[in-house]
Amino acid sequence: MTPAKIGKYEIVREIGKGAMGLVYEGRDPHIGRKVAIKTIRFDSLSDHHAQAEMQKRFMREAQSAGNLHHPQIVTIYEVGEDEGLLYIAMEYIEGQSLAQLLSAKVKFTPEDAAALVGQVGEALDYAHRRSVIHRDVKPANILVDADGRPRLVDFGIAHLPTSTITHTGMAMGTPSYMAPEQIAGQKVDGRADVFSLGVILYELLTLEKPFPGDNMTTIIYKIVHENPRPPREINHSLPEKLAAAVDKALAKNPAARYQTAGEFVLALNEFAAAKQADDVNRTVVFRPGTPSPAASKSRKLPLPAVVAGAVLVVVAATAVFLLTRKGGNPPPEPALKPAEAAGAVQPAGKPSEKAAPGVKAAEPRAPAGTSDKPPARSQPVPKDSAKTPPAASEPSKPADELPPVRALYDIKPPKLVKKVEAVFPEEARRAGIEGFVILEVTTDSRGRVANVKVLRSLKGCDEAAVAAIRQSVYEPVLVKGKPRGVIFSTTVFFKKP
Repeated sequence: MTPAKIGKYEIVREIGKGAMGLVYEGRDPHIGRKVAIKTIRFDSLSDHHAQAEMQKRFMREAQSAGNLHHPQIVTIYEVGEDEGLLYIAMEYIEGQSLAQLLSAKVKFTPEDAAALVGQVGEALDYAHRRSVIHRDVKPANILVDADGRPRLVDFGIAHLPTSTITHTGMAMGTPSYMAPEQIAGQKVDGRADVFSLGVILYELLTLEKPFPGDNMTTIIYKIVHENPRPPREINHSLPEKLAAAVDKALAKNPAARYQTAGEFVLALNEFAAAKQADDVNRTVVFRPGTPSPAASKSRKLPLPAVVAGAVLVVVAATAVFLLTRKGGNPPPEPALKPAEAAGAVQPAGKPSEKAAPGVKAAEPRAPAGTSDKPPARSQPVPKDSAKTPPAASEPSKPADELPPVRALYDIKPPKLVKKVEAVFPEEARRAGIEGFVILEVTTDSRGRVANVKVLRSLKGCDEAAVAAIRQSVYEPVLVKGKPRGVIFSTTVFFKKP
């Protein structure tokens, strides 16, 4: 039965079940805060030694996660005991676990998968630098909130420097996501978490596990002895740079992997930056007002416009035919341009496929603020002037007439929608440190912070500055009327009152 209360918390409902306990949605009656309460009972273990060990492990989860303060790590509020029931009250995340999303076959774009895994990697790098190894990184331990931001949970088998519970020769973790050295019971470090994160990225990109098997023995054998199927064989559109990052993270030998989670995150950020720069370049190539090739393929005109265009083409062709029969010369251009009259705009440089012989195809209407003169086209060469060289095409516009590629990078910071003030670290305050941190911030097309990089460091204050900016939200930047992701710099100040 679901209890009415655990400690001071009112229980709303059961939301999860584990091997040793339950997880409830609860409410703090004093401040009305919604919490998640993880419980565990040890009295079901007949072996008193095992009971004591499991109790220590549970308390270690609270000790590990409770001392970690990072935007991508679930916040621990309280650890307590209620009539033999140990519990941890923690931040409640509205959303689903990554395991639930994968089970539902939710498809992630390469960019979204890299961004999500990169944020989890930043949390792991933060924990590793504090000598905390998670050792059970898997989709079930990654919660994704309503805004798509991941949170890492369950440091239940994390290894602290002072731990005496897990010795060499004991394998802990979930087999499908464990590193080879972890399966072998060898001493592990942060590179084991990097391997687990590589498995998750592989699964997000392909919707398949890199080491599939019907039983634990098969899975373990493949992890230790076999290389996974190349992800690009499953997902042919996967960028080569991202596939290479997955391969390196899944190296059997820890020395061949990324040596830190931070290195893995850097590789993912480089992929994202290269992709963004490529998007910007493609934006610059096309003249304002003309659709990209991808857009022109998928663009469908309304049926009335198509019919009207076809009728006008037929009328124009008939007029030309009658003039020719009477000995007259066809007009240099039809009185009505079919594409313009129908409301259609043909891509520059591509004549209408329905234009009648001898009729010049409709030109696209130039947007406001640009030249009305379309690019020069090659014209049919008359028989009596076959030796006349064709007219030279119009020279391309000078580079300074097109928006420079760097325009999206040098743009001033977008307007803040939600500002989070940085918390002045107490140690830095006591040490008398004052100054500022300069950050390079990347936002996506919805104004959410996708990446933060420290350009100018301030001792003891970098993490507080990054955490504040990561929780901030900006207005989307419009480029040619469309929201775009941008990269800009911002400054976070730390001054004593």
